[in-house]
Amino acid sequence: MLRFVYFLPLICAFSYAQDFAHNVYFDTDQYVVSTQEEQKFQSFLEQIDSVSIKKITIYGFCDDRGTDEYNLWLSKKRANTIKWYFTDNEFSENLITILDGKGEVALDPFRKDDLENIRQSNRRVEIFIDSSSKSTKRDTLEIPTAQELLKGELKVGDKVRLKNIYFKTGYSQVVPESIPILKEIAEVLLERTDIYFTIQGHVCCTHDTYD
Repeated sequence: MLRFVYFLPLICAFSYAQDFAHNVYFDTDQYVVSTQEEQKFQSFLEQIDSVSIKKITIYGFCDDRGTDEYNLWLSKKRANTIKWYFTDNEFSENLITILDGKGEVALDPFRKDDLENIRQSNRRVEIFIDSSSKSTKRDTLEIPTAQELLKGELKVGDKVRLKNIYFKTGYSQVVPESIPILKEIAEVLLERTDIYFTIQGHVCCTHDTYD
C-alpha cells in the first residue's frame, strides 16, 4: 500500500532563516541614509549588539524609475552603505555572507493608486540576521534528519520537514547550497517505491517577486 507523505521545506524569501530583520528606506536617487532612518537603524544595531550572530544578509533595492543599469548600480551602493554601518559599529565584515543589489522593484499593475508611497517602500535595503542559539539540554539530543526519517517507518499523513532548502529572494530558483541536500533526499526517495508524497512550500518576509 502506498503511504501518503507531506514534505514541508523551510523556505524563507531572503534565502536563509533569520532571527532579526530590519529595513532601511532611502530618499529618491540617494544611497546616503537619512537622519531619521539612521536613528532607527542605530536602534536596531543596539538591539542585536549582544546577540551571537552567525551571518548577516543585506539586499538593496530601488524603485522603478531610471534605467535597469543605473538602478542595479544604485541598489548595490545602498547595500554597501549598510555594510559600512555594520563595520563602523565593529561588527565583523566576515559575518556579512550575502551583500547584493537587486535593482528595481517592479510596480504592481494592480496597485497604482498610491505610487509615491509604493515607490518609497521600494527604495530600501533589507537586512536579515541569523543568530546562534544558546546551548541547552535539548540541543544535545540527536534529531533525525529528513533523510533518516524517510528511510524509516512512515504512516499515512506523516509530515517530514526539509531543513535548509532555500530559494533566491523573490525567485523560484534554489540556492546552490541547497542542491546537495535535495540530491540526497532524491536518492532516498528513489528507493522508497512504497510512498506517495506532495511538497508544500512556504514564502515569508517579502512582498516582491520576480518569477
